[in-house]
Amino acid sequence: MRQLIVRHKVWTAILSLALCFAAYVVCVDDELHGWLAACVDLAHGRYVILSGRSLGQPPPWNAGYDRLLTQRYNVEDREVWVCLENCGWMSDYIDGYNAISMGAIKRKFGRDVFQETAMEASKDWALRHPIR
Repeated sequence: MRQLIVRHKVWTAILSLALCFAAYVVCVDDELHGWLAACVDLAHGRYVILSGRSLGQPPPWNAGYDRLLTQRYNVEDREVWVCLENCGWMSDYIDGYNAISMGAIKRKFGRDVFQETAMEASKDWALRHPIR
């Protein structure tokens, strides 16, 4: 009987810790949610980065950047709209997602394809739209 009570206490402690961890993951840590979502996408062979946008306009060469990333590297740049007040959770999610996703993409291609593509897209845009 005593052994049954000890086992019961051990299992109760383990379940309590598991529930506390689950509550933490679900309710608190948005960066961890981003990490997990990126891991799921990478496991399915999807290479995605998230771009947080607020009220400002993206750079004029952004469409060329997205097109080059998709054509050359099969990387999708998803635009996520971020509110200005009380939405720190969204930026935490984006930071967590991109930390995993961008690291995997850089490891796959062996270089910073984002910087390289941004430079090329901005140069291409400047050639097509010369300053008068």
